[in-house]
Amino acid sequence: MFIWSLVRTLIQTTVPDTILAFYKRLLSYTKTKWDLADYPLRYKNQADPIDKELKPWVVQVINWWTLTGLGDTKEEAYNMLKAGFENYKVHNDKLPRPGCSVPLQYADTTIVDNLENIAVDFFDKILGYNYYECFISDESSIIDFGQDEDEVLKKINQTYELNLTEIGDGNIVRILTVIDEKNKR
Repeated sequence: MFIWSLVRTLIQTTVPDTILAFYKRLLSYTKTKWDLADYPLRYKNQADPIDKELKPWVVQVINWWTLTGLGDTKEEAYNMLKAGFENYKVHNDKLPRPGCSVPLQYADTTIVDNLENIAVDFFDKILGYNYYECFISDESSIIDFGQDEDEVLKKINQTYELNLTEIGDGNIVRILTVIDEKNKR
């Protein structure tokens, strides 16, 4: 009985998404410039009476799962999605074709990998995390870890004998680079 229930649920959620994605993909060949309205969208009410922090509405571009909007209303979720879509357009030369699967792209880690010996110590002493249990990219920020910036700045200055007056945008690679340069002197 459970298996049939699971199969029915999968069919109800994936088949309509697949059909809508295929339809939007076909329509995409009739134009060369796409807007958010050209993409297949899925709205879901994920309200949870226990978890009040969870936004009740989510809207996603089908097959482009990293582009998502959350909100207290459908409209608010859509507006968040639209802002993310517009931001993507500004920072990328080309939009993915509507309906096509968009693979996940991980941020570059080249610089932070080269600063690994400092990063291990920094994550343990400053952020209280095991560096090897986190995904850290060259774009990661102190803000990503929900830490108070003033406290982090104080810890950095005390631990590494620096005299920083601000963290700036909190980019971890920039902070590790300052520590590395000081250690090389």
